[in-house]
Amino acid sequence: RLGKDLLDLAHNDSGRIKLRKTEFNLGEMVESVVLPVESIVYEQGKTREMDIPEAITIKAEETSLKEVVIVLVDNALKKSDKGAVIRVTVWQSAGQRFITVFNTGKGILPEDFGKIFLRFYRSDSSRARNTGGSGLGLSIAQSVVRNHGGSIKTHSEHGQGTEFRVKSPGT
Repeated sequence: RLGKDLLDLAHNDSGRIKLRKTEFNLGEMVESVVLPVESIVYEQGKTREMDIPEAITIKAEETSLKEVVIVLVDNALKKSDKGAVIRVTVWQSAGQRFITVFNTGKGILPEDFGKIFLRFYRSDSSRARNTGGSGLGLSIAQSVVRNHGGSIKTHSEHGQGTEFRVKSPGT
């Protein structure tokens, strides 16, 4: 997995990657990622919430955007404790498409905030041992979103939770 992740990052960073964009329903794609983790959410004593309208389409490379959602949902599950709420939202505004993944919990410490998209960075080394991962997920997600002409931003209040917001052009 680590080798594949490093290869993906190298391809994305090269600027030579050719996206195979197709038009698809963004909400259906996000639901296809979120619904299968329902049993994990339940087993961990957490709650999943979704606000996904039916008719939002986007022209993008579906497989790579799906990977972004997988990374963000996985991150929300790993970085939250029992009783947490994981909320996934999709919406559109002014020709842009948005996906947000929010989780209640400890949030990101101010000293870690500028580092979370760095390769191999894991903010809580003790938790990283328990949950696994290589510290590449958010780097890959950021790279994919940038290749689509979009952006990924995060907002976090320590002790309250964290939200990742992906903004992508509609075409």
